[in-house]
Amino acid sequence: LLVGLFKIGSRALDSQKIAGEGMWMLGLALGAQLISAAWHEEAPRVQTEGSSSVKFIIASTQRSGSTYLGELLNNGPNVIFYRELFMRNNFAILERALSMNTTVFRNSEEYPYDLWSEGLDLGLEQPCAEMKAVGFKWMMNQGLEANMDKAIQKLNEQSIRVIVLERTNFLRQAISEYAMDTNNGPVHAHAGEATTKPNSVDVPVEYFKYYFRRHEQWSKGLRNLAEKTKLSMYIPYEEFVQDKQSYITQLQEFLQLGGNTSDILQGDHLQKLHEGSIEDLVTDWAQKREVLMQTEFADRVKLWEQDDTAAASKQPQISSAISLIQEDSSLRRFHDDGHEHLWLLERKCPEYRW
Repeated sequence: LLVGLFKIGSRALDSQKIAGEGMWMLGLALGAQLISAAWHEEAPRVQTEGSSSVKFIIASTQRSGSTYLGELLNNGPNVIFYRELFMRNNFAILERALSMNTTVFRNSEEYPYDLWSEGLDLGLEQPCAEMKAVGFKWMMNQGLEANMDKAIQKLNEQSIRVIVLERTNFLRQAISEYAMDTNNGPVHAHAGEATTKPNSVDVPVEYFKYYFRRHEQWSKGLRNLAEKTKLSMYIPYEEFVQDKQSYITQLQEFLQLGGNTSDILQGDHLQKLHEGSIEDLVTDWAQKREVLMQTEFADRVKLWEQDDTAAASKQPQISSAISLIQEDSSLRRFHDDGHEHLWLLERKCPEYRW
């Protein structure tokens, strides 16, 4: 193409005696633009004209079963769920995978949560015609709370379906999240795997108080989201883990999916690590409990303590795509560095090649 443009420029010089520099520069500029366009087309963008998909998000907070729920949905052959898209690395990788005509996520100096609107457009784009539902997870602390009113407006305008998953037992949620943040044992382990029972977690009492108050605000935000979005489904975590089949059936209808519930509930599962009595889970719980009994959460702490171990043992276990990633060391890197999105696209849409 460059050679052809140069020849055209030369002929114009001979015939019209125009200053050569301008035409040569024009040829170089046009050629560079063509090369640049080809360079950014790093993966084939699948055309999906004439097809449409249901767009959805799972709105939640950490340690609420959102990964499990999303991966159950990923068991459906016509669903793709990207998990936590609102992280800088995940933005950049998915943008590249879908060959977007922008480099906003790769080059932006802004924190990715400021790009929530662009993220919705990117993450909910239908990657191939076979995908009838496309979604990802949006956490309250990943820009959702900060942009709630504008987000509700956009979700309603674009008819994006909202699954609100809320865990109401802040005590057990706090223990689970603190253990994860402080690397107290593995976060997940496969069923049947030999694992060491995590040590009791020395959660500071001030952390509990801060956590409860923070999550009380997030709870109000999640319920506000469920009430004000046109297409929403509210799922209490504690009910979901005890009646998964019923909720999955409702979700299939909500997301306009066909197929059997058994297809989505299939897969190898991970075992839950943090279960049992609060005394077993938290170091010096009796002393910490005394302090918490002097707060506005006293009555709820008593209720949260009574969450019996039988019910706790039924809490969700991660399955399907995540299991495959963790079982195969060659795939684990996809999960660790954000490239899981590429693997999901290749698994769901064979047209994509890496």
